[in-house]
Amino acid sequence: MEYTVENIKWFVANNMPNYATLIKSNKDFKKLNEKAAANTFYLFSEKSKVPPMFKALSAIYKDKINFAFAQEGLSVKAQDELDVIEYPSLILVQDFDWEGKKIDRKVHLYKGV
Repeated sequence: MEYTVENIKWFVANNMPNYATLIKSNKDFKKLNEKAAANTFYLFSEKSKVPPMFKALSAIYKDKINFAFAQEGLSVKAQDELDVIEYPSLILVQDFDWEGKKIDRKVHLYKGV
């Protein structure tokens, strides 16, 4: 393989560890919600692969925050429960305050800058 910028980017993106839970069904969504011991970021996307930035964040914060990736149309329950109406959407489901104490669930939709 030739060492070009594109080849290196491809290699890094495809070999980067991914600690995000893949939400492929309503069952996966329910299972993640039941075992959640930390706040969870959900990325809903029309793309089929987890973006490298989301993979990197899931690796850096793997013991502090849950990350989940859901492709459009695969988990209808997740989309309905979190009111996903456009793609991509980044949603934080906050069940704990930032010191780890359990709180009433809050759902935050990232709206961009």
